[in-house]
Amino acid sequence: MQVSSARNAFPSALKDDAEAVAIRLTNTMGLASPSTFTVTIDGETVSIPDRVYFDEVTTRAGYSALHLSVLDCLQTRHHSGFVRERALRRILDLNTSWSAPFTVQLISEYVVEILEIIEANWGQIDERMVARFLAENPRFHALVKQRVISYWNTYYRRLSRESYVGFKLLKRLERLTVDVARDN
Repeated sequence: MQVSSARNAFPSALKDDAEAVAIRLTNTMGLASPSTFTVTIDGETVSIPDRVYFDEVTTRAGYSALHLSVLDCLQTRHHSGFVRERALRRILDLNTSWSAPFTVQLISEYVVEILEIIEANWGQIDERMVARFLAENPRFHALVKQRVISYWNTYYRRLSRESYVGFKLLKRLERLTVDVARDN
């Protein structure tokens, strides 16, 4: 992976760790997508690749726990939905401000099986952390909503809005933002 793509995907406190992971990946991978999505994490702007193209890292030996978390966040951007799903399962309970965009971004994608995993495991997610992330990124939050609606309309319209998992997740996100607004 391009080292700069990995470094730019995380706040400055993790840039060295992201670089170390990317350097290990350079032997097994191609490139990160030139397109990114930009969000703010604890006041810092980061640019996360829309997709990464490298072989799935299945040998996890030799990575520190932090490096594995960084790796798993990056693998949620993988071009294979199966790899994204496996990585998501490993970061659901990570509950750091820097992992939030990787989870929330998956809500705005079209792979319904991934959405179902998020919904089924919502209890592992620190809602306050997600609420802070959404409050800090209202434009990103709006984009997530637009994409859920668009993907439902394109691929899942046969399902009612009430039964489509993307809308269930949007309700959860909306409740979080209402709770934050009420508390402020």
